[in-house]
Amino acid sequence: MTDPADGVAGASMDPVVTRRALLLWVHSGIATVDVDGSVHEVTERKALAVPAGLTVGVGTVRGTVAVPIWLDAGVPTVRMLTVADHQSTYLLYLFALNLGFLRSDDRHPSGRHRTAPSVVAWAEPPSSPASEELTRLTRAVEQSLDRPVRLDELARTHGMSVRTIQRRFVAETGAGYSRWLLQARLLESVRLLDQGRSIGWIASRVGFADATAYSRAFRRVFGQKPSELRAMRGAEQLDPTPSESESMPILDDLDCIAVPGTRTWSRVNGSHVAIWVVSGTAAVTIGHRTWSLNCGDAIVLPAGTPNLVCADPESLVLPLGFRPPVGPSMTVDMIAAHRFSADDFPVLLHGVVSVYTTLRPRIVLDSALFDLVASRTVEPSVPQALPTETGTRQSDVTAVLAELARSPRRQMSTQELGRRLSLPPKDVNATVRAATGLDFVVWRREARMTYAREVLIRGVPPATAAREAGYAHLSAFSRAFTKTYGMSPRRFMASAEVSESRSTPPVRPPRRP
Repeated sequence: MTDPADGVAGASMDPVVTRRALLLWVHSGIATVDVDGSVHEVTERKALAVPAGLTVGVGTVRGTVAVPIWLDAGVPTVRMLTVADHQSTYLLYLFALNLGFLRSDDRHPSGRHRTAPSVVAWAEPPSSPASEELTRLTRAVEQSLDRPVRLDELARTHGMSVRTIQRRFVAETGAGYSRWLLQARLLESVRLLDQGRSIGWIASRVGFADATAYSRAFRRVFGQKPSELRAMRGAEQLDPTPSESESMPILDDLDCIAVPGTRTWSRVNGSHVAIWVVSGTAAVTIGHRTWSLNCGDAIVLPAGTPNLVCADPESLVLPLGFRPPVGPSMTVDMIAAHRFSADDFPVLLHGVVSVYTTLRPRIVLDSALFDLVASRTVEPSVPQALPTETGTRQSDVTAVLAELARSPRRQMSTQELGRRLSLPPKDVNATVRAATGLDFVVWRREARMTYAREVLIRGVPPATAAREAGYAHLSAFSRAFTKTYGMSPRRFMASAEVSESRSTPPVRPPRRP
């Protein structure tokens, strides 16, 4: 990989009607973008912003690295923009969120600022809870502001009493649940007002019966009507006819926007997945081991082994590709990190885009980048045997677990696993724990939830996902999913993350025969 351009082929994206605003950013090279029959040439360090609802097709020449990014922010017109070097990490952060690979504690990433004030100085955000349990609960609520969750429904879904939730909200946020929820809904409405949305549309989006009820609540809390706020802020809106030399659109002032800390969900993959630290630092936990990685480092997450990736603020991690496990098993003790040079950046980024988006070369080898990373990070050493009383090796355990992760519908009890590994039942959990860091039952649940999340992203109905994940009843599946991800399967499918992820290949591929 001495010459990055050697690995960067021309790519194309077939014409598609955009459901959200699109930012096509060219890191290097030249891209041609057809927007409703009007052709735009996007050169290095430029980006073309395209409003939702237009037909867009993209083509690039050899050596071009272009990144399609779907945006929540509104784009009034087709605009050409200049991207400075220091703004690149944030754009890649938005791209990573598109993939569904990372999650962030930031509810509205396109509005997170280092020093700039909140959208309206007097519209303070609701206080964040202190505990992880209540934080997960509030995130679930924030995902469905169009249908505000009643307190009794919240208690039933999360297995807590109404009194306990009320008490914890007051103790951790300083407000009861109803007051906290109203504050969250109205603050979201302020953000939508700044986007130019109609008051009736906003009222429906944040869960009010009509515009009158919304305006009444807004005035009671803030002392003025939504229309009065919009008129007051009218002079502060962007010039509707900006010049092509303007440095950044839509995302407020990108110089003031920070990349928050991010992490993946705790997951068990059915395929081996390679990941790459694009910038900053990250902690990667695989089974019982944790690696501290720096910019340029890549590592493989073995199939069948629990893993968690946590990137620090101003840092970013992207997936580089996958391969279903074949041949000898890959264990935690075989894994080592490899550091790529800055010269490798174009090839790696181009590979990520090619594997996980619809902007693809004519021939795409989904496993090509994975194979490159694996050849440099997986040490071909023989796994050490576990204590002799277990009567098996880690490689045998991980081989069976990887098989189960790929086929979660298959039922296997602790006793059956013991027979498969020639172990007495009393030694099974100790053996699985030594290989993965988890008891078998806990590992099995995480593997099923990882699979369920990926098939829901692909648009599979919850009833089918439940059956494919090995659950006999949809209700049991829904309870397990809600406990793991903080929202029901149906709400998860309705989230913005899933709606765009369906248009691109998932991070973990479908099961293959």
